[in-house]
Amino acid sequence: MRFDIDVLIAFADNDNEALRKDDLGWVAQFKKFLGLMLNQVLGENARIMLKAEYDNMVSPKLDNVGILVTILSPDFVRSNKCLEHVDAFYQAIEHSALIANRVFKVFKTPLSIPEQPERLRELLGYDMYQLDPDSGEIREYTDYFSTDAECQYWMKMVDLAYDIYDTLVVLKEDG
Repeated sequence: MRFDIDVLIAFADNDNEALRKDDLGWVAQFKKFLGLMLNQVLGENARIMLKAEYDNMVSPKLDNVGILVTILSPDFVRSNKCLEHVDAFYQAIEHSALIANRVFKVFKTPLSIPEQPERLRELLGYDMYQLDPDSGEIREYTDYFSTDAECQYWMKMVDLAYDIYDTLVVLKEDG
């Protein structure tokens, strides 16, 4: 099956605020890097869209979306709009014959299982934040090319890209 959008990224607006005027926000950087990784494993350009871009489309339909990636954070969990997007996606795919897992959760910051949206609790998560082993302090990645990022962020990004690739292959074969 061919989708208009391979991957739709849902996130809380605050999670994409840029630290400096000319920088991309965290989610925009994530989209850029995920696109680079998916293009490598797919051998073609993945159609990735942020939820805000998707909302601006003329009569968008969620059944034309292959995969939903949720960027989990406290702001996401508190946002009724974000939770409604997750529910709407599940409703759009519930009658689909495609049985592959089509929702992925990415942690921008840590959330305990009870803090996570109920529909997402059982899903495998991808931790995309930095944990200082000495202080226990949690930090968002801002230097994506540091040694720490290479060991943590990029390894998780590779895992996520391959898992999305596997799902897209199943979805395309089933369609």
